[in-house]
Amino acid sequence: GQTGSGKTYTMSGPGDVNQHQYRGLIQRTFEYLFVQIGRMQHLRGTKSEYTVSCSYLEIYNEALNDLLSTSAKDRPLQLREDPTHGTVCDNLSRTVVDSAERANALLHAGVKNLSLIHISEPTRLLSISYAVFCLKKKK
Repeated sequence: GQTGSGKTYTMSGPGDVNQHQYRGLIQRTFEYLFVQIGRMQHLRGTKSEYTVSCSYLEIYNEALNDLLSTSAKDRPLQLREDPTHGTVCDNLSRTVVDSAERANALLHAGVKNLSLIHISEPTRLLSISYAVFCLKKKK
């Protein structure tokens, strides 16, 4: 879509955690996922074990960046096709989360590591990369 048309706002919301009613699709998906896990556990009458993990990958200038990595870029990332799991990224960090709030905190932490450029106004930033935030649920 066109620059400034609202793609990022629709997906992420205004970025202000105090504006809950304006949260984006990503935050609403986090909430939905954990509500559904809670419902399944309640219906089964047990505390079924579900593991939800997050990863955040940026593709910028044909380079892959792990936006959640806390260590130096010592492990090269590489995309490959896996016959069972589809496209995977080797060496991409994964963080286990137990709530929508924790997943949202990781999303915001990763956004701070995006490659950004200043446009026309000094205070306005534009991401010139592609970013993929993944949630993986495993029983």
